Amino acid sequence: MKFRALLAITVILAISGCGDSNAIKGEFKSDTMMMGVKVASGKAVFSSSHIIANGNKIAVSEWAKENDVVIARDEKGMALAQLKIEENGDRLVQEIPMGRIIYTRMK
Repeated sequence: MKFRALLAITVILAISGCGDSNAIKGEFKSDTMMMGVKVASGKAVFSSSHIIANGNKIAVSEWAKENDVVIARDEKGMALAQLKIEENGDRLVQEIPMGRIIYTRMK
């Protein structure tokens, strides 16, 4: 149970990252990989003002883009997450402790 709560928080923090918010607006399937093994799947929704993951909604005040990485920031300027944009925005990758979350655009 504690692992699921930690995973949900990590996903939420991970899901916020996009300076070019148009590149990641929409619904994405999320796969959490730890040490090369898929440990969880879910859905994430990105918009210009928020991120929804596992039923949790996080407000995003600013999206910043640095090369092929987008960063979501809260109202205090704190980075919520960083996502590497791949496949023209159809795939996003977020590095997390001991793994990564891979987001694939749902069509």
